[in-house]
Amino acid sequence: MAAMERNARRLLDDGAFPADVTHHLTEALELVWSDGSTTTPIVIEIGQHLRSAVQQAIVAGAGGNPERATENIDRWFDQVLGERERELLAATVKWCLRCANRLTHIADETALGRPLRGRDEVRRITFLVVTVCSELAAVDRLS
Repeated sequence: MAAMERNARRLLDDGAFPADVTHHLTEALELVWSDGSTTTPIVIEIGQHLRSAVQQAIVAGAGGNPERATENIDRWFDQVLGERERELLAATVKWCLRCANRLTHIADETALGRPLRGRDEVRRITFLVVTVCSELAAVDRLS
C-alpha cells in the first residue's frame, strides 16, 4: 500500500495533470487516508472527486462536455490510438468511471445489497483512477 501511495503522489507531484485533475486526485487521496474514509459521506465525496478527475482528464484531451465522458473518449481515442490500445484504455477508463460512480452512490448500492467492502475497495479504486488519469495525460501529449 505504501508503494502505491508513493507512486500516486509522485504522479501528482510531476505536474503531468491539469490543475483541476490534480486538485480532485489530491483531495481524494487525502480523504482515503482519513479516519472516516469508510463513512458514507466521505466515500461519496471520494467518489465525486474521482469521477470529476477522470472527466476533467478526458476534457483536457478531448474537449466536450464532462458529463459525456464516454462519447468524448470514443471520439478522442479513435483519432489518436490504434485499435487494441483504444479498446483497452477506453474499457479501463469506463470501468473507472463506473467504480467512481459506485462510490458516489454508495448509499444506493448498499440499499441494493452491494455495500462497500471496506477501506481496501476505496483505496484500490482511488489508485486505479490516478493511474488512468496518468494514462489519459499521456494520450493527451500524443494528440
